Amino acid sequence: MNKQIKLNVNGIEYSVLIKPHWTLLDVLRDQIGLMGTEKGCDKGECGACTVIMNGKAILSCLGTVGGNLCLDTRCYYYNQSVLLKKRWEPCFKIGGKTCHVVRGGDSCYAVYSGDMALPLIALSAKVKVIGGHPAKEIGLQRFFSGSGIKSNILKFNEILSEIVIPVPPEHSACSYKKLRLRDTIDFPLLGYLSFYI
Repeated sequence: MNKQIKLNVNGIEYSVLIKPHWTLLDVLRDQIGLMGTEKGCDKGECGACTVIMNGKAILSCLGTVGGNLCLDTRCYYYNQSVLLKKRWEPCFKIGGKTCHVVRGGDSCYAVYSGDMALPLIALSAKVKVIGGHPAKEIGLQRFFSGSGIKSNILKFNEILSEIVIPVPPEHSACSYKKLRLRDTIDFPLLGYLSFYI
């Protein structure tokens, strides 16, 4: 699901065909050729990727909330090198007829690993999807397909353009915790949310 975008960088207009998983850093370095934008830690901790956007310093290696919501599902078998994948029969996620995670399973059990969906669903967030006709606004819980093969309902040429979060009730509180392997930015193994009204 590539998307054509226009960027104005240092006063020069660029038209770039981008992929959904690219960060601003990827576009600046690999598509426009601005190698002065450095890739350091790739976690947003060192500051080497800092650029000025609309007068503000931002870390260009970090993803977006929308990108977190649109993450592909992850699976121990699917997320391997091509060489390792050749050792196994193709799974449902790549068009095969088996799931290596659940032997004898009749569907794909790859999981969505983003950490923004849970708190946003608890806050009754909606998302705006554009690119199809007409544009639509749907509840975030309906944005997800429940399928391990493709985690969301976006069709070809559609993008998530906006997240709408209603004002929470007065005196409400929300707390989100995640269990992860590393203490840095990492996908959650388990997410837990408490929402008090």
